[in-house]
Amino acid sequence: RYSFSRYTETRDLFYGTVQALSQAIDAKDGFTRGHADRVSRIAGAIARELGIAEREIEQIELAGLLHDIGKIGIEDRILMKPARLDPDEQELMRRHPIYGASILEPSAALRPLVPIVLAHHENFDGSGYPQGLKGDEIPIGSRILIVADTYEAMTSDRIYRKAPGHDRAMEQLNRYKGTQFDPVCVRALQTCIQRRGPDSFEANDLPPINYETLAELRRRLAREPLVRDAHAS
Repeated sequence: RYSFSRYTETRDLFYGTVQALSQAIDAKDGFTRGHADRVSRIAGAIARELGIAEREIEQIELAGLLHDIGKIGIEDRILMKPARLDPDEQELMRRHPIYGASILEPSAALRPLVPIVLAHHENFDGSGYPQGLKGDEIPIGSRILIVADTYEAMTSDRIYRKAPGHDRAMEQLNRYKGTQFDPVCVRALQTCIQRRGPDSFEANDLPPINYETLAELRRRLAREPLVRDAHAS
């Protein structure tokens, strides 16, 4: 009989693999190590504050770890460019949610994350990408992720800048709630931080960076017609 302990071991292995891959994506994108892990933790806290079912929270947390997986389909010259992207480069960068969805789709375990990852750059007022979804058309997981991702980005140091910090991050989230962000998700994050403190989302005991898995995913994705044609253009 399939025991609970065996289930737990399998689940932990799965999460460990996903987390290790997320660290490799962070490293490729020039993010501080642990970016995706912190986004996942923040997103999970927001989801719990909203009373979302635990099964859906688990999917949102996994999507937080893998939300930028599509960036492995973006050329390094664009992803690592220190200057502002030109319009053509911006258009290519905006394809990364689509690439991410194509990576996750073949996996039965990860397929439920596809709508969340695909829509994590959709804005609440419909001005986002790639589909221009608006309001409740955007999956709740995606609405949570864009808030979590923005907060994490503004409260973590990068190689090229110091973090603006918690106060500045909340100022921006509140300024753009109703346009870029779902006001309900912004309020939920604010409540979480008031209760737990702004330092409660730090990532500890991160797994080794899995560059081999990342390289294999890049090779596989390069064979996808959508990515191959984009790079050829």
